[in-house]
Amino acid sequence: MEAKIEELLEYYTGALDLVSDAIGMSTPGGTHWYQNKAFDNLFGDIGQDPPSSVYADEQVGRDVFQTIMSGREWAGLVTMRGKEGRLLKIILHAYPIKDENENVISLVGIHTDITKKQQDREVLHLQHDLSIALSGVTNLEEALILIVDAACKIPDMDCGGVYLVNQDSKDIDLVYSKGLFSEFVKKISHYNKNSDQAKIIASGKAIFADYSQLKISKDPVKQKEKLRAIAIIPILHQGKAIGALNVGSHSINSISSHTKEHLETIASRVGSAIVRVIIEEKILKQNRELQLLSQKLRKEINDHKRTEETLKFEKDRFRVFSEESPFGISMIAKDGRWLYINPKFLEMFGYDLEDIPTGKEWFQKAFPDRDYRENAISIWIKDQKDSGTGEVRPRTFTTICKNKVEKMIHFRPVTLESRHQLVFFEDVTERNRLERRLQQTQKIEAIGSLAGGVAHDFNNLLMGIQGRVSLMSTELNFSHPHIEHLNAIGEYIQSATDLTQQLLGIARGGKYELKPININELVTNSASMFGRTKKEIRIHTRMLKSSPTVVVDRRQIEQVLLNLFINAWHAMPDTGDLYLEIKAVDLDEEYCKSHQAKPGRYAKVSVTDTGIGMHGDVLQQIFDPFFTTKGKGRGTGLGLASAYGIVKNHNGIITVYSELGQGTTFNIYLPLSEQDAYREAPSEGDLVQGSETILLVDDEEMIIDVGKAMLERLGYRVYVAVGGVQAVETISNMGDKIDLVVLDMIMPGIDGSETFNRIREIYPNLLVILSSGYSINGRATEILSRGCNGFIQKPFNIFELSQKVRNVLDEAAFPPKKT
Repeated sequence: MEAKIEELLEYYTGALDLVSDAIGMSTPGGTHWYQNKAFDNLFGDIGQDPPSSVYADEQVGRDVFQTIMSGREWAGLVTMRGKEGRLLKIILHAYPIKDENENVISLVGIHTDITKKQQDREVLHLQHDLSIALSGVTNLEEALILIVDAACKIPDMDCGGVYLVNQDSKDIDLVYSKGLFSEFVKKISHYNKNSDQAKIIASGKAIFADYSQLKISKDPVKQKEKLRAIAIIPILHQGKAIGALNVGSHSINSISSHTKEHLETIASRVGSAIVRVIIEEKILKQNRELQLLSQKLRKEINDHKRTEETLKFEKDRFRVFSEESPFGISMIAKDGRWLYINPKFLEMFGYDLEDIPTGKEWFQKAFPDRDYRENAISIWIKDQKDSGTGEVRPRTFTTICKNKVEKMIHFRPVTLESRHQLVFFEDVTERNRLERRLQQTQKIEAIGSLAGGVAHDFNNLLMGIQGRVSLMSTELNFSHPHIEHLNAIGEYIQSATDLTQQLLGIARGGKYELKPININELVTNSASMFGRTKKEIRIHTRMLKSSPTVVVDRRQIEQVLLNLFINAWHAMPDTGDLYLEIKAVDLDEEYCKSHQAKPGRYAKVSVTDTGIGMHGDVLQQIFDPFFTTKGKGRGTGLGLASAYGIVKNHNGIITVYSELGQGTTFNIYLPLSEQDAYREAPSEGDLVQGSETILLVDDEEMIIDVGKAMLERLGYRVYVAVGGVQAVETISNMGDKIDLVVLDMIMPGIDGSETFNRIREIYPNLLVILSSGYSINGRATEILSRGCNGFIQKPFNIFELSQKVRNVLDEAAFPPKKT
């Protein structure tokens, strides 16, 4: 019995070492007696110390201990000390283990590290706060302080500055910096246009480097600064480099990819704010000059001719500046009369001075909603009272143009000495839309990363099940009563395989099996299947007369269509009409740019219902993961997020238009292809055998077990290798005895691609079949192009394996003759 207990203890502790969460156990006396590998990695070996020693606040540790000792569980967020004294945010679940008399005999703590997730969340908040703060900035120095402070708050970064390009000389100057010695700042404060630094900025491409390895770091003054890593990220405005955000670290040599993304995101968002502030400072400087000039003119009132000439000159200068300004400009008298609007204002809103002779008409037309208008007026009046002459009062409002188009406008009113109001208008509609699109894309990518990992692991499980089922099938004749059950299991496995393909559709690059498909047939067949179950919906179709071909994963596009059909059905609870139309359209560069697509010829699939429609707030969130308007139990909120991810992964575009009470239209744009449509060929299921020697390579024990069993059932001599390192060692020792290698593509350590390279270095002619749950249309294609002999998609059964192995072996032995 003691031996059995020892064996069980060794088994369970080994299993706990595979768990990603940190697990620790202690006695009721507070002595720490067990920790798994994840605990070692997170906290190090705490020996016999009490568990409370790893808490930042030991009182919290004692409270947890007392709660468990009272027989209750404890769960919550705590701060703990990791290796090297790092403070970690941990989700702790602790509970007691009791004997048959309900006495506590041990304490167990499960620790989940969420430090990185919290840092990512803090960085997103930091970026959001920076965007809001920059919208209200009124001078350049304040803007640069905000930008550099935000960049230095990114984890591991502690110093930085902003260079700006002199638009006349093209030299670059360090305009603001923090966290650096004055001698070092003086050394790097200016570079001419021909310097390497200026060329880096002009290229528009970011550089991340170990500072000590750079040529410029060899200067004694620069060495004294002891910088270890540096990022140089050009700041762009309208595609042109206007400066650079330089950020450094005194603690790390290499900047992580995560930090690079955060820094590049900050740099990408500040260009327009810097240009705006520079222009505003110039405008305010012009205003001050005009005020000084006005004072001078009053002193020289007797010289009438000179006064008139000077006024004419200044008016012309103001007119040129106003008419060429990228912002809308208006001048409003202190009694509310509109005195002037520039051409950009007319272009932006469509209103001329006859439409808005006073502020009253302006507010009524620009803000037709009464409550919104009254709020805007009260804010205008309050800001005017609270601000002095020359102070900018930035505000953002949603306005209605003359053509009824809704725009998001950033207002910057300034009170002049005369009490007139000089107002600048910036259209930020597109910028806000792009920011929302970026946030949506980030959410989709986060879900996609999870979906890809789940699909990969799920495929391995299905591989083990399907392999075992196919092995049993070969041992039973068709009349055996278990055959029916095995066939049913096979059908369930196929359904689960379809589910993994849907999960891969959300993942970035998750196209599973691309083939040229007739889009007319695909839409018609999908609508027909849907119509058979939802007969209360009347379906109308208008297809192209030609046979348009798109290169897609059939199952994934069917999933997109089914999601749209089901949404339409929910929007028409009793009955309704569903209109399906396909057109061939040409999308130009301007339209595609906003959707991150390439211009060209597309198949446009329109799905229109006559349902209840949606309002603007819902439309803005319609593709967000987990967002749903359906009742409890009727939707997960992943349907349209999945559709969005699938269409984007096919280099396509998906848009939506809806009005309350007027129905909804979804438009899907897929690139058209000149290829002929693919036709499915009937599959063969004969079991073919052999006697060769095969090496099976995988990192999953279940795949190795079932794969070895299937190959041995087919008559082959089988060796196995757990992972790429063991595979290379096996081939080095006995490669001349091996006829073929079945190689997994995704493995820890050295993956399938690197393993294949090393196999070919040892035995260039050794036959290799690549195996993966991911699509052949990705990394597998690149490996096959380097001479890999075949590919088999997980999960596969013994029949598919027998055909693939035999085909590769026979083709190598009897290659087809060239004609």
